[in-house]
Amino acid sequence: GPFEYYKRFVAKEKEVRDTSEAIELGSLVDCLLTSPDTFDDRFLIFTEAPLTGQNKELVDRMFAISKAYYNEETDSINYAFEDLFKESFDYVKYSKSGEEVKFKGKTWESVIPSFIDGPMEAYYNVLLKGINKTVVSKMQVEKAEAIKNHVLSIPKIRDIYTHPKALHQPTFFYEEDGFNYKAMPDTVIVDDDSKIVQEYELKTSWSISDFSYNRIQQKYYIQEAHYNKALTKYYTESGYKVMPRKYIVVDSTNQLRPYIASTSDNHLKQAYEGFTTANGLYHKGYIQLLDELKWHFSNSMWNTTKEIHESNDEILIK
Repeated sequence: GPFEYYKRFVAKEKEVRDTSEAIELGSLVDCLLTSPDTFDDRFLIFTEAPLTGQNKELVDRMFAISKAYYNEETDSINYAFEDLFKESFDYVKYSKSGEEVKFKGKTWESVIPSFIDGPMEAYYNVLLKGINKTVVSKMQVEKAEAIKNHVLSIPKIRDIYTHPKALHQPTFFYEEDGFNYKAMPDTVIVDDDSKIVQEYELKTSWSISDFSYNRIQQKYYIQEAHYNKALTKYYTESGYKVMPRKYIVVDSTNQLRPYIASTSDNHLKQAYEGFTTANGLYHKGYIQLLDELKWHFSNSMWNTTKEIHESNDEILIK
């Protein structure tokens, strides 16, 4: 919502973000496929015996908070260690409803001695060494390598990554109406003969049989429109046509065969303008969302939505 956007991007408040295993795996596969030379800059391999269970959850939460409060200039965590430990302990110990689910019958004071000079502290210190990187296990890297090899075993997909005109992780900037925009597609192939520009996006998922559901649920269509606009601004002056996105869909378990899921001109139109699904649920498009964002900036109003404000604080439930 607008308030969350304001806190993160305008007020730049510290945000604690947990990284899921699925996101880490997707980033690993993408890096190995498109920019393996950047691996050491982006990832740190943890080679010790990995933590498991509630101890790992505790240390992972400590690290997530540490990253949010890390000061790069002083190379320090602007958060008292005792407060950091207690907050992380409570986060893991209790469910959102306040029920005790981990470290049952224990207090943070009783657990902290087992942290000091033990496997938990060793793991935490390794994480801190790679605070600007994603810390992954050797097993995760091996799994990502196996997925990469599976992806490249599909001739049609291998041709994308080995195409002589393929641009991997290119960055496009543009300015419009006083706002600066950035787009960083996974892969773009520019065919100078046909004057066609094709964008590709790699997506790993635990369920790839119906990617159309994931596309809507995860709102990938917003990114489709944003990247399409950036590429169009960059290439159309030279007479190139930017095609709708193609997804390279990969199974996180590496059991199912990877495939290409193409979007059409109609999908792109819906991504820009919004659409209603078969069950009657309306999804805002890129243009509407961008207009609403500009409205928030113009009016310096972040504690409500444009729709609620213009309806005099009363709306009809959809």
